[in-house]
Amino acid sequence: MTDDPKERHSKERTKAEVQFRKAQKPQPAGQPTTEGGRAKADYVAAGHAERAKTVRLKALREAKEAAADKNKGKP
Repeated sequence: MTDDPKERHSKERTKAEVQFRKAQKPQPAGQPTTEGGRAKADYVAAGHAERAKTVRLKALREAKEAAADKNKGKP
């Protein structure tokens, strides 16, 4: 073994990187890996839910208005 600090650092770094990779657990597809990723996923999901609710409510309102217009013409 040599006393060259650069060579020793390189070997230690390589060993640490190998240990780090072994410690990493693969995430299932579509699963965010960080707290920020989870927050973003929640934000996006809330936006999708809100838009879906808006579409549903709009359809109900339009159906109600159409029924009211249809009944309006009857004597």
